[in-house]
Amino acid sequence: MSENLKEIEQCVLGSCLCDNEIARQVVSKIDETYFYNTYAKKLFLIIKETPKIDINIIALKTCEDDILNGYTAECYRAVSISSGAFWEEYIRLLTEYKIRREIKNLGFGMTQIGDADDIKDLIDNASEKINSLRPAEIKDKKKELDDIIAEYEDLKKRGNEMDSGFPGLDKLINGFKRKRFYVLGGDPGSGKTGLALYLAQRIAFVKNKMKVLFFSLEMSKFEIVGRLTSILFCVPPFRIEQPQFLTPEDFLHLTNTVGKIYKSNLEIEDGVWNIGDILQKIKQEKPDIVFIDHLQFIQIKLGKYEKRYEALDSIAKNLKNIAKKENISVFAISHNKRDGEKNFDFDGTSGIKKIADVGMMLIRPVKKKDSIMQKPDNYAELKIIKNRFGRAGSVGLLLNEANLRFAEFVKSGTDIL
Repeated sequence: MSENLKEIEQCVLGSCLCDNEIARQVVSKIDETYFYNTYAKKLFLIIKETPKIDINIIALKTCEDDILNGYTAECYRAVSISSGAFWEEYIRLLTEYKIRREIKNLGFGMTQIGDADDIKDLIDNASEKINSLRPAEIKDKKKELDDIIAEYEDLKKRGNEMDSGFPGLDKLINGFKRKRFYVLGGDPGSGKTGLALYLAQRIAFVKNKMKVLFFSLEMSKFEIVGRLTSILFCVPPFRIEQPQFLTPEDFLHLTNTVGKIYKSNLEIEDGVWNIGDILQKIKQEKPDIVFIDHLQFIQIKLGKYEKRYEALDSIAKNLKNIAKKENISVFAISHNKRDGEKNFDFDGTSGIKKIADVGMMLIRPVKKKDSIMQKPDNYAELKIIKNRFGRAGSVGLLLNEANLRFAEFVKSGTDIL
């Protein structure tokens, strides 16, 4: 037994003797087979069987064996000064020595094998056994590192594939990223659905024809197409709903616009949906980004939950999980709390804000000409109230109420940021 291994074993055991919490973590990571010294194995088993570690209790348990008792004292002195601060490094070194011993034993066992019928099988079996000696946690960490590097390379290759079209907003949230859950709140009539549709059509039509899935739980598919046509065709919604007043030229542009919508990668789903159906549809369609209008209209089976907010929290968690699992972006609309205070939280539960990666609020001030700040009546503020990956802030927008189209507000040649 080398002096290095002796010191490492004493440092591991000494760390356990100095700190009960360290002892519990060490016991959960290794067993007695990691130790070479016989007394190290005996002391480890005593530590493992002792609910609460105290050096005096351990001393009493080893007092009948003078050698074990003396070895315990040596271990305690080995790290009492540093309080076992480096116990994780000691575990790593101990693991390396165990692997070396087992590989050596494996090599000895190989020399005892007679003539092999198939040398390749012999080598393959040996390689398999050697790989099995690597601790699972080391394998997992390597896989985790490989996954992170692969994801970073994929992110670099894709670039900002789903930007919002609003430079000020993209400065804050860096565009819409995969594996993230976004929530947009706002008062009724503030333009939440219009903003979501603007973003959806931009991503579907402009940004490399990304596949967009839009769940409309409030309006019919016909109404959504009408809204989209208004945005793209730049005409008021009432004119689309009354085509008899359109000129032949307008009608031609209108039909071309509707055709563009149906030929695009934007799929609109209306009707009553529960969270299970939504998740299943996402798995089937494999979109790049999902829009849900809106959270509070997702069908809830209250029998499973005592209160409504628990169900909403569960829905939000499921949407966040599907974003990560399917490598997509999920954008959900939510109502605001209506308690008469501007606390910038979502309706039903504060859990939605905690679960969301990015939380946004669309705020429409009372229509009153603000000559000092030079904000027109159609001014809207998009406030970032939660940003797990960046900073909070706000972006000024303008809503063209005639065609429900948003644009970024620019003041004196610069944006509001």
